[in-house]
Amino acid sequence: MKIGIVTLPFHTNYGGILQAYALQKTLTGLGHDAVLVDTRDPLRFDIRRIIGTKVVRWHTDRFIRRNIRCAGKPKEGQYDALVVGSDQVWREKYSKNLGKYFLDFAKTWKLRRVGYSISFGTDEWEFTPSEEVLYTPLARLFDQVSVREDSAVALCKEHFGIDAVHTLDPTLLLSKEDYIALIGKKYDRKAPRTGIMCHIFDNTPEKLEFVKMMEQKLGKDAFWTHNRDIDTKGLALTDRAQYPIEDWLRGFRDADFIITDSFHACVFSILFGKPFVAFGNAKRGLSRFESLLGSLGMEGHLISRADDFDMEAACTTVDPARLDALRKKSLSYLSNALK
Repeated sequence: MKIGIVTLPFHTNYGGILQAYALQKTLTGLGHDAVLVDTRDPLRFDIRRIIGTKVVRWHTDRFIRRNIRCAGKPKEGQYDALVVGSDQVWREKYSKNLGKYFLDFAKTWKLRRVGYSISFGTDEWEFTPSEEVLYTPLARLFDQVSVREDSAVALCKEHFGIDAVHTLDPTLLLSKEDYIALIGKKYDRKAPRTGIMCHIFDNTPEKLEFVKMMEQKLGKDAFWTHNRDIDTKGLALTDRAQYPIEDWLRGFRDADFIITDSFHACVFSILFGKPFVAFGNAKRGLSRFESLLGSLGMEGHLISRADDFDMEAACTTVDPARLDALRKKSLSYLSNALK
């Protein structure tokens, strides 16, 4: 089957890029011809912005070119199916022009419409009444929908009147070995090979103080495998370039402990079997963490403040049988949804 994957624009978000990579690789493994389609809105021409974007995205764009098959704007009759997902594609805070993630551009096309691990990002309904009226008919055109958070099953039923099922994020459909194969042997940065890996979006004083505390507790240095200055205006563009995805993956492989407030950093900490702690952030979407960790019996890794930290809980690793069962269920859904 010829499949077009519809997801959020890549930018420099490691998790967003890798979930698209994982979904494409999984669909290919199921025997389909899958490509990422371009649904971006036209941009106002600004040569300084274009040059700046290219420099900041140099490493991540290179990864995409090497590992993800991308196509242009989808056209009628070009695909047998369109698969929407994953990430927070049904959350307007992260998805501009939300209609395209409900496939409004293809509402008259004859093809199969599938949602895979679609996320609202939160367990609260954020759609306005007018948005709900607008998107409900489009949601009901989908042949199958699965969602990334267990709370989203009820949201879909209550507000869209559709029966959704709970499935894993695409990144969890692959194994640790699949990602190790991406790292390779050559690195662009001389990053530390061991210690405390930090992938923190909101560098609050409390979190930074917690990092220092863990350095003393474990007797190891902390290191960052993402560029914290990417949005810092006034710096040279080369200093704002996002680090390579390969180095980020390498961090999970080699770290002794991981501190994060990122959903996908939790995923890769789990896959690589590393001790980790995740600071929850309600504004960014707490239900993603609660659903993921709850489904795997690893709730103790999630804390809302430093005082909640429990080293014993942070050192628990995933039950392979439990993860395998959820993975098989998710793969079965995806396979059957495309028949």
